[in-house]
Amino acid sequence: MAIWREKPLRHWVLLHLLIVLVTAWRSETFFHPDEHFQVVEFASHLLGWTPADALPWEFGAQMRPWLQPVAYAGVMRGLATLGMHDAFDLLTALRLLTALFAWLAYIALLSRLVDRQPSSQGRLRLVQASLAIGFLPYLLARTSSETAAASLTVFSLLALDLPGAGPQPRPRTRILLAGLLAGLAFECRFQMAFLFLGTTAWWLWHRRPPVREVLLFLAGGMVSLGVGALADRLGYGVWCLPPLNYVRQNVVLGVASHYGVEPLPAYLWLLPANLFGPIVVLCMVLLGRVWWRQPRSALTWGTLAFVGLHALVGHKEERFLFPLATLLPWILAEALPLARIPTWPKWLRPLFIWNFLMMALFALYPLGWRPHHAFFRHMNDATTVQHVLIRGQQPFIDTPFLQQRPFELRVEGRDPLPATWDNWKLLTPDPFVEPAPPLGTHVRLAWSEMPLRTTPLWPHIGPLLGAWLHAWEAHTPSSLPRPTWLTLYVIEANDERRPASDK
Repeated sequence: MAIWREKPLRHWVLLHLLIVLVTAWRSETFFHPDEHFQVVEFASHLLGWTPADALPWEFGAQMRPWLQPVAYAGVMRGLATLGMHDAFDLLTALRLLTALFAWLAYIALLSRLVDRQPSSQGRLRLVQASLAIGFLPYLLARTSSETAAASLTVFSLLALDLPGAGPQPRPRTRILLAGLLAGLAFECRFQMAFLFLGTTAWWLWHRRPPVREVLLFLAGGMVSLGVGALADRLGYGVWCLPPLNYVRQNVVLGVASHYGVEPLPAYLWLLPANLFGPIVVLCMVLLGRVWWRQPRSALTWGTLAFVGLHALVGHKEERFLFPLATLLPWILAEALPLARIPTWPKWLRPLFIWNFLMMALFALYPLGWRPHHAFFRHMNDATTVQHVLIRGQQPFIDTPFLQQRPFELRVEGRDPLPATWDNWKLLTPDPFVEPAPPLGTHVRLAWSEMPLRTTPLWPHIGPLLGAWLHAWEAHTPSSLPRPTWLTLYVIEANDERRPASDK
């Protein structure tokens, strides 16, 4: 394979692997709650760590697939036998394994397309463009159903050789493997059926495979559906049909619409609404170029069906289209005249600079507003049971898997105050405001999720960060989630700070 034989290409690939692994290691938060609560917490429940009543409502509706949680539970049980029991270490291991598997799928697709490039210049440009996309390492590191399903989908398409050059005969084992992988992708995320609807229709129409190959493909898919049914039986404790339950809840009963309904073209503005907006817009334009100029391509049939059917669904989220990111090498190969690009245009340089800055940011400090994994890690690392008084409403999502060490929580204004303040801490969501201590006490800063909050640099950096955050909040829609950085203060009785001679 040229991608490994040619030294410049090999260096790009190895550098990209390093960035992906660093991003997975540092990405302690999740992009969307479903990434954790409907995958990791499900696996935790299977291991007996998360009670059923702490799982989301989808568990009771029996509408989520269990294949990925069962696989994660097996990995965690194996690591536990080797002595790894800390929840955060286990979660890091899951991210690293997921990122490595997704990266291998991405590189396998890229390698197949690189081998089709007739010139060394075209091969270099394809590798550069495919591996320089800044948001890709972050997406590959997600423990979400989108990431797992997309990776399996890529391997299935490669087994069918849909990005290949012609209809040459394929071994029967590859056809069977393609169906098996397609079924596994469906059992990770049911919506992948949209993409397979288009690619399979293209395969049947343009390749005209013999009946025995079609039957082999279907047989592989049926085997995967059987494996998924066994995983669902293990997870729910009864035989059930989660795909049908999913359709019943979200389509027939319209539960998905309770989380918001967007117009048909909403993905045009939902997808670029992030720090990688200019890069995302460029990728969207290139995909549209493929649809326009390559209507007979398997890529067009699959992605057009995937995007079109998602657009018809009322409830839309940008993450629903994240699986398209794993197909970017294919999109770039069909949209760009790579062999005729001696150097990248100068007007792309500001875009590249911003792209790499954001890639570095997400590798070293991945952003995530809702979960507070850093807080739970701090509480779990404590040597004694922690007693916490919460200022205002409880400002974080309950994540049983991450709460290995119990701690007592009281919400100020709702629960009675303790008789003594020994070993109590005050938890606040705003690191920029010094909190008023409970009557008869004072507070001392102990720890914060906000970077640099407990360092001597804070008096110089804090006011600038606070001004930026308040300006951002004043000019963004109220529907957007507000970032919070939980901060702990030790509560001490007033006489504890008096000199010994005065006591």
